[in-house]
Amino acid sequence: MASAQNNRAFKKGYQGNIELGSYYVTTQDMTGVAYQLTTTQGFRSGNGMYYGLGFGVAYNVWQNNFIVPVFLEAKYNFIDTKVSPFLALRTGAYAADNVIIPFMNVSTGVDLKRIAFRVGYEAGSASYGVYARGHFSGYTYEQSQRVFCSIAFKF
Repeated sequence: MASAQNNRAFKKGYQGNIELGSYYVTTQDMTGVAYQLTTTQGFRSGNGMYYGLGFGVAYNVWQNNFIVPVFLEAKYNFIDTKVSPFLALRTGAYAADNVIIPFMNVSTGVDLKRIAFRVGYEAGSASYGVYARGHFSGYTYEQSQRVFCSIAFKF
């Protein structure tokens, strides 16, 4: 069995994936479900680490709108076997209705050959101007938390 520390069997080079996820979202004002389709393109460094850039589209069911996530991902696989557990970190932003919402996401999961399952937690916040009758009326600040699960297909 190869581990990330002895670097005998981990592959190096390009890796991409397509991921489908479901989020349970809570904010100060509401809770709801969102579905997200993303792709991540990156590089496996040969020691269990993966670095990638991702983007996609998400649909907020409770608000009936689409948002666009753009993010960086770092992922660490503990062992290079058919069943390989991992930890991952994503940081980026959602673009939604003239608002940019920064987020950070931490997850754990398992790679089963070319399929990955993950669960995690995501936190985000946004500060944006509020307008009433065409006039600026101040800023509002909104925090959100998301619990999610997803399945990815690697290529």
